[in-house]
Amino acid sequence: MYSRLAHDLLTPVVRSAYHNSDKPGQRAARVLSSKLTNFKTDEALLDEADLAVVEKGKNGMRQLTDLEQSLMTRSQEEQRLKRQREQEMMERLKYSDDEVTKWLQELGYYDKRKNPNGKGFQHQYKSVKRHGKKLVIDHATGLTWQQSGSDKSMNYADAEKYIRDLNNQKFAGYTDWRLPTLEEAMSLMEPEKKNGAFYIAPVFDRKQSHWIWTASKQSAGRAWFVVFYDGSCNLDVAGVYTYVRAVRSGLSII
Repeated sequence: MYSRLAHDLLTPVVRSAYHNSDKPGQRAARVLSSKLTNFKTDEALLDEADLAVVEKGKNGMRQLTDLEQSLMTRSQEEQRLKRQREQEMMERLKYSDDEVTKWLQELGYYDKRKNPNGKGFQHQYKSVKRHGKKLVIDHATGLTWQQSGSDKSMNYADAEKYIRDLNNQKFAGYTDWRLPTLEEAMSLMEPEKKNGAFYIAPVFDRKQSHWIWTASKQSAGRAWFVVFYDGSCNLDVAGVYTYVRAVRSGLSII
């Protein structure tokens, strides 16, 4: 049995070894213990790097206390919200008017005002029927479109409901219909009128070729829509009513 003196001499050595250890469990414990005091006083949370250390090492620790678990849970939620805010900011920047003009020019998509010299996209359309519903498959993009779309124009909230209803009804046998992104919708834009008075291929129904909603937003209250009779894309303003032409990824046959 160690004497008291031996214990007193060894304790600093053991403590030093613990604090200097690079084992995942001990690193995780050190991070948590160093943050708990601030968490108690002002709810300071773990940042992304600290969370990564704790996630990696917590299986090598003893069971987390309630306070430690609360710190972990709150920190994870804050990091999730942070990533969400960053993503929303990136989306707003991506779909600003200047950025849209930039990528339209890079992709070569036609827009009467933003890229009048665009040559458009070379599609490989095929008209098909699935469960009695007309679809347009594009082998060039790997997308499947409604050949027509909504019977009437609608606001954005109703457009989202229209998509939900399509999926609940298993339209054409599928449950993964969605609004197209602005990039996907603008890829349909032809550099000249091909469908009567519209800048879109005649494989699509003329009714929804006036204009369609997209899933792309500049902000929570403003979404982009594509105008095939005018050959352009625009941000919605209060009271805009637009048609819906749903799309899905994939060419699977049911």
